[in-house]
Amino acid sequence: MAKGELMREHSGTPAYIAPEIIKDKGYKGFKADLWSAGVVLFALLYGTVPFKANNMKDLHQQIMAAKYNFKDTEVSEEAKNLIRGLLNPDPNTRLGVSQVLKHDWMRGVERLSTDIFNDDEKEVIRSEFTYNDPSRFIRNEKVNKDVEPWDCFTELNLDSMN
Repeated sequence: MAKGELMREHSGTPAYIAPEIIKDKGYKGFKADLWSAGVVLFALLYGTVPFKANNMKDLHQQIMAAKYNFKDTEVSEEAKNLIRGLLNPDPNTRLGVSQVLKHDWMRGVERLSTDIFNDDEKEVIRSEFTYNDPSRFIRNEKVNKDVEPWDCFTELNLDSMN
């Protein structure tokens, strides 16, 4: 996207969607992504997403009001402050990337290293979870309809809960 361009696309998991996307008046993408990062951080620290409801209308109302609760005191005040900054319903005052990287909670984090897997782990990931069916690129040839394609996630019984 170009700087200043408004986006209008809606995609992703409903509990992670930014308020400006729900309003459907167009949004500048990066701040919406930072909102979603705030939801992810909350989920990582608390084990659940901050916004939950029985229906989409209630979920959207919670998100637009940024209505959520911190459940305990085991999470540091710095982390809570960062979450508040990311889950600010106003994208104009929501934390930006440079503010997040300078935040007290991020102090001491090696910014250049995002490599969390060693070489052996990477090889397991490549061999077990890479979809290697070259026929998926063949669009104009007749496909055998009697043979179900192999999908590593189905075959290994993985689902979104795991």
